[in-house]
Order: sequence, then C-alpha cells, then structure tokens
Amino acid sequence: MPLSVEMNKSSPTNFSMVFPILPVRTALSANQEFTLNIHTTVIPGVSIEMLERRWQSTKAQDVGNMEFQQMNTGFIVDAQFKNWQLLFEWMTYINNNKDKMVESKQNFGVDANLLITDNFQNRILALNFVDIWPMDLSEVSLSYREGEIVLESNITFAYDYYEIASV
Repeated sequence: MPLSVEMNKSSPTNFSMVFPILPVRTALSANQEFTLNIHTTVIPGVSIEMLERRWQSTKAQDVGNMEFQQMNTGFIVDAQFKNWQLLFEWMTYINNNKDKMVESKQNFGVDANLLITDNFQNRILALNFVDIWPMDLSEVSLSYREGEIVLESNITFAYDYYEIASV
C-alpha cells in the first residue's frame, strides 16, 4: 500500500486560542466567547514522572503521573486594549478571591481550546486545556521609537492537563 503524503501543509499562522467562558465578563457580552489573537504559542511539553521504588537491595522504576509544562503565548493587543484588560481583570479576580479558590479551581479556571487549521481553514487539531488560568501577564511596550505598528504582550497559563479533542 503506497504511503499517502498530504500536500496541504499547516502554516504557523493557522491557530487560535478560544475561551468559551471566563469568570470575568466585564469586557464581553454574556454569550460571546473570547478569542485571543495569538501570534506565538507552543503545544506544551508533557512527560511521565518516573518514581524509584526500593525494596531490600534492589531498585525498580515505576510510572508516575503525567506532568504538563506551562503554556507560554504571545498575543497582539487589540486597538482598545480589551483583550489585555480582560486577562488583567481575570488575574485580579483570581488574586482578590484566592481564599475561596483554595477549595476549588472551578472558581477561576476554565476550559479553553487551541485550534490549529490548515491553509483552507479546515480544523486539523484541537487541544482542550482543562482548568486553564493566567498566571503571568507581561508588559506592553508603548513606544513610537521602536517602529513597531502592533502592540504585543505575553501570557503564561497554568492548567491541569490538555487532551486532543475530536476534530
């Protein structure tokens, strides 16, 4: 059987991050999802924890839990700063309610999707991030001397795990 080669290659610009709901809704209407206009992101690495078990004079390796790396994402700040402001308000909400959140991350973590499409905008991969929340929002450099016409920022997300969703 011949090997089929797909000529429709994925481009590094064919991705988006979609948050169906956020704990903070000041900048969105109740039924509007939040799509972050990302320019740089990674599919975070994943590893399996190795546990060492000792018994008498021998050592054995056991498999532990899967560990997921943080997700670092660069995004374009929109003209009204709404996306940056919404992320800032989400982080402020987390900080102001941290005593309640020790009990459950359900109060501040949401599920979100990283959607990857081909050059014809057909979805080829969807990653569902479970209980994702922002933990670090970088500065936005305001300068006309740099010659840049777009304002950018970076966000680091923590989450429980991700899974490959059906496309």
